[in-house]
Amino acid sequence: MLREACIGLAVIALSCAAATGANAGGANCVSTSGRITNTGSDGSACDARVLSTGKAIAKAKVNASSSAAVADKGGKATALAVDNSGSTAEAELVCNAKATAKKSSLSFANCAATGAVAKAKASKGSGSSADAEANCVAKASATGTSSNATAKCTTTGGVVNATASGGGTASGTDTGAPTCTPGSGTAKVRSTGGNCG
Repeated sequence: MLREACIGLAVIALSCAAATGANAGGANCVSTSGRITNTGSDGSACDARVLSTGKAIAKAKVNASSSAAVADKGGKATALAVDNSGSTAEAELVCNAKATAKKSSLSFANCAATGAVAKAKASKGSGSSADAEANCVAKASATGTSSNATAKCTTTGGVVNATASGGGTASGTDTGAPTCTPGSGTAKVRSTGGNCG
């Protein structure tokens, strides 16, 4: 699994800072072959890696943000992190993975099958994770402190869309019943495995 190539965002930030010189402002990394790391004068770091073929884009800026993107076998991985945030995107085949994190948030996106789409967005102190393991679509979006959204699909044609805000938690798959815990916020899942919220 490509997850082994991106052990942790903290490790990535440290390795980038040690291996490369500082750039003005944030850090931008784009690779279509091999590995590119960079660090910005704001302490942000990026790591873009292509294991065979594909495209990896990692961008980070403001307050030591960290991003990592890994692509293989024709995949496209895009990781964007802004303002004390961390993001990781992994594309294992000809598929699209995009992770975006802003304002003290964390996001992770992984696609592992041809045609798969995984998109994760997190902002304002939240977390999100999207995992597409077949020719399916997984989208997770969270905003607000302690909000969390998780989406995972594993069957061809499956669709999972999970959203959470204001401290809510939403978790969905395309093979079973979802879980929505809005708390004082909101939580919603729409998927081929079931709906809630």
